[in-house]
Amino acid sequence: TLAPRGLIYDRQSNLIAGVRPELVVTAIPNEIKKKPWVIDKVAGMLDADPKKLMEKVEDATARPYLPSPIYVGAKIDVASRIAEAGEFLPGIGVVTMPMRHYPNTRDLAHLLGYVWTPDPNDVKRFEEN
Repeated sequence: TLAPRGLIYDRQSNLIAGVRPELVVTAIPNEIKKKPWVIDKVAGMLDADPKKLMEKVEDATARPYLPSPIYVGAKIDVASRIAEAGEFLPGIGVVTMPMRHYPNTRDLAHLLGYVWTPDPNDVKRFEEN
C-alpha cells in the first residue's frame, strides 16, 4: 500500500505538491497468464500499447495473485466500461488511488523529487524555454 502523502505549500500558501485521486487499471498476473488475450482487449479500450501493459504484468509476477497497477490515469468513461465488463475481462480491475500531484513540475522538481514520464504538455513547455 502507498503511504499517505501530505500537502506541501510555499510561504504564500500556494500549493506546490498535493494529492489527487487517479483511476488505475490493475491486473492479477496469474489470471493474465492464463488468458493473455485480455491485455489486448484492455489496451484497445485504453488506447494503450499492449506490450507496455504486458511488461507491467510481467514486472508484477513476484505477487502473482494480487492486483498490480498496469495503467495510471484512465479516463472515467473507459474505467467505467472496464469495471462494468467484470467477468469478460478476467484478472482486470479498476481502483482509485491517491497520487502525488505537482501543479508546477519544473521549478521545484529538484527539491521535491518529482520523477515521471513527461506528457506532451511537459515536453512542449520545456521546448519553449
